[in-house]
Amino acid sequence: MVRLERADTRDKSMAAETKERLKRIAEWQARMGRPRYQHEAYAALVELLVLCAEMNKDKISADRELLFDVFALRAIANIEVYVRLRLKELIDSGSPYIENAGKLADKIKIDHLIASSLQRRTITVGDLISYEVPIGSPWDLVRHFDTVFGGGFKRALVEAKGPSAEEEPPEEQTPIISDFERLFGNLSRLFEIRHKLAHEAGREQVYAREELPELLSAAAIYVAACDEVIGFRLHGPQPHTQSGLNARSAELLAEAEQQLATEIGRAKASGNVDPDEFDETQAAWKEFATKEASLHATLVSGGSMEPMVYADTLTDLTKTRLEQIKWWADLEEGDT
Repeated sequence: MVRLERADTRDKSMAAETKERLKRIAEWQARMGRPRYQHEAYAALVELLVLCAEMNKDKISADRELLFDVFALRAIANIEVYVRLRLKELIDSGSPYIENAGKLADKIKIDHLIASSLQRRTITVGDLISYEVPIGSPWDLVRHFDTVFGGGFKRALVEAKGPSAEEEPPEEQTPIISDFERLFGNLSRLFEIRHKLAHEAGREQVYAREELPELLSAAAIYVAACDEVIGFRLHGPQPHTQSGLNARSAELLAEAEQQLATEIGRAKASGNVDPDEFDETQAAWKEFATKEASLHATLVSGGSMEPMVYADTLTDLTKTRLEQIKWWADLEEGDT
């Protein structure tokens, strides 16, 4: 009797722990769910760099020196969010990345509640793995991607060329990362500063504010190189003129809409939905998604980026809707 009570207590404790994990993942999804966040990381880091440089020009009183702490803390936070979202994007894009990601999941506990959430698509494999992997050093920024790539990520990172490189003769093209060891030395220093600021309460100054611009620049360069490498892997050579970017965004939207149409057909054929109610719901979603994309496009209204922002936002919304429709298409008795 005592053993049964202890086992029941242990099972309840494990279930509570899993529910808390799922809650944290859901909250993370909600915070990071706004469209194209991963592609805004570079701009955010550059903005930090500019602000830091401007503050360095001014004479800051001793009682305001703590303002510089924000730059180091925000830089690492931006990198961490960026890496987790790009890992999720890669893993959820399918083979071979989802299979390779299994090596990252070795120490992740998966019980029936997690399995059920994956089956019901309330979370994805990418959500689970990217949320749970540790990111405590710059080498985590390489090894996690290297695992998902199946090797070769560091070399690709070192060889990545910037957007302007395609217009230059081969002998004049330069990599985004000019000195890999120095860049990762700077990232190591940034992680060290973040750790001391977050976990040590001593009064000793842990950095000189003059060193921050180079450290922040290293963070921005790392993200820029990653964008080139991952973008090429997922979508092939990327356009770099605005008209080319607009056309590419339109192509990706068309692909997402075709995938959605296929899943809608599966859902209707499954017998899991009332066709009339389903069509009504889908029409309402389409109206919402179109208006939401138009709203985002107003941020650059009248500019050459407007078509891209509209298409990118609608693509993200369509992919989210795609997962919802897949749930209906795959629904089996006992899943509700």
